[in-house]
This record gives sequence, C-alpha cells and structure tokens, in this order.
Amino acid sequence: MELNVPATMKSSPRLPLLLLLATAVPGLQHPLAAQAPQPKDGDSIGVERPKGLHPGVHHKVQSVPVTEKASASEVRQRLASISKDLRTEGKLPMAERIDDAVRTLARLDDTTERDAELLLLQTRMAAMETQVARLAADMRLIASFTNTAAVPEGLDVLRSVQARQPALFGNAGRIELLRTFDAARPPMQQHSGKAIATAGAYSGTALVDQDPAFMCVFGPYTPLEQGRYVITWRVKFHGPVAEKDVCFLDVAHNAVTVSGRNPDGPECHPGEWVEMSVPLANPATREYEFRFWPHRHPLTLDRIYVFKLHDKPAKSADTPNPPQTH
Repeated sequence: MELNVPATMKSSPRLPLLLLLATAVPGLQHPLAAQAPQPKDGDSIGVERPKGLHPGVHHKVQSVPVTEKASASEVRQRLASISKDLRTEGKLPMAERIDDAVRTLARLDDTTERDAELLLLQTRMAAMETQVARLAADMRLIASFTNTAAVPEGLDVLRSVQARQPALFGNAGRIELLRTFDAARPPMQQHSGKAIATAGAYSGTALVDQDPAFMCVFGPYTPLEQGRYVITWRVKFHGPVAEKDVCFLDVAHNAVTVSGRNPDGPECHPGEWVEMSVPLANPATREYEFRFWPHRHPLTLDRIYVFKLHDKPAKSADTPNPPQTH
C-alpha cells in the first residue's frame, strides 16, 4: 500500500514529521494523516515516489512492515535504514525528511522516559512521607504509653487497637495499660469452652470454645476508678463468620450493659488473632465485668486488656513579663 501525499504538501521543503510518524507508529494520528489510508498489521510503509526515483528505492521503502507491537526504538531503526538507502540513491531531501522523523521520535522517547522517572520519584517520595508520618505517630504512641500491667505484648496490642479503632483514644495525653485478665483463668469465669495450651496466645493457655451457645466468658467484677477506659478482647475465630453481628462484647455493671458493640464480619479475620475493643466512660468508682457473646461462632479467647486514658495536662497561662524599671 502507498501513502498519497496531498498536493499542497509536495511543494513543501519538508514532509511534516507527524505525518510520517502517524504512518510508522500505530495509534499516532495527525489531521493530515486522515486523508490517507491507515496501515494495518502486516502492511508496508510507503510514500509516493517522486518522478525519477528508482523503483528499487520505492520497493525498499515499502518492505518495512508495520506491526502493532513495534516499539518506538524499532521504528526509529527502520526509518534510519530507509534514510540510509535513500542517501545511497542520492535522494537527500527525502532522506532528510525521514531523519527529521527519527529525531522527533527520539525526543518523544526522552520526554516519556523523563516523565516516567519523575512519576516514579514522586511515588517513592510519597511512600517515604507516609512512612515518616507513621514512624512519628508510633514514636508519640510509645512516649505516651505506660505498661503498668507489665506484659511484654502491651505496646503491640495497643498499636493494633489504635490501627483498627483510632478514634477510641481521642486526644488522650497518656495511655496506661492498667491490667490484663486471662480468659481461661480466674478471676475470669467461663460459661463454656476449655482451657487449652494455644500457640500464638499471649496467655499461653487460652479459652477454646468449639460450640458456644451462650456467653462464653464473664467477670472479673474489678473496681475501676472514675475516668475513661478502653477494654480490649484478643480473639481468634476458627471458621467462616456471619456478615453482620458476628459477636457481642460488652462492659457491664450489676449485669447491665454499660458499653458494648457488635463487630461485623470484615473485622473478624477468621484464623487470625484480632483485637476488639469498646470504650468506657466511668462516672465513678464501680465494679465491672467484661463479657463476650460469640453468637455460636467457634473461637479462641486469649486475654482481656484494660487501658486507662489520662487527659493531657492543662496548659499553664503565660506568665506576664515583669514591669521594666528605668
């Protein structure tokens, strides 16, 4: 097939570069190129042979196949080969037009590579900024944490709770892990399930309940002073769970729920240890129990963690400057 150059362009000293590119590079369009048939996969690149051009040169130009998979580098190489043949035949004007196309392709390649490198650099910088922000937040968390319960996993549990439910801690100035209770041991009480040595359980021996029909654990009726708290259960579900209301966990006073919630399926991650928490705003010193209702989902309960939230100290008023004496 041949590309017919419009008569208005034959007198031009140079064939417009994008017209050649539109012919050589699939997908690249130019308004002028619409006047000519577009090459298909397996067609050849051709130009109208000026008068006096040896037929053999035209044959060489046509012999360059156009494929949808050709890279810009391959197109440049092919065009350079055509230019070389034209120069051999002494057809310098046509060769210069093709050389212009090659240079244009090279500039496009350079721009594309620079844009790609810039995008990659921006992506890496954004990832680094995110990592720095997370590190700064973790350092603030460490600085605000007090492990009164003296359990080695305390900070990791706190990190997990904050990642899952960051709003629980609000603007607390200090977070104290006050106490922990093993679900399988006193003072916690078990309605069902068995105490079994369990890999991955911080308590070592966890409460495993394969057929829970009711509330599986309750207690310990521990006194808590006035203040804000976060109560956390560490649990692992054994199999598929419901989409909604998988379980119910609550904090109760005199057997009446004071604070509780029903986690949904996406929060439960069957087969993995997860931390589930509820907030408690305690108006006065009272005894509380921590209960877990699995809604017939087989599970393993590890520990219950009691975090106390301490408010930030009030800012002191600025001391006025003493009057100056002269």
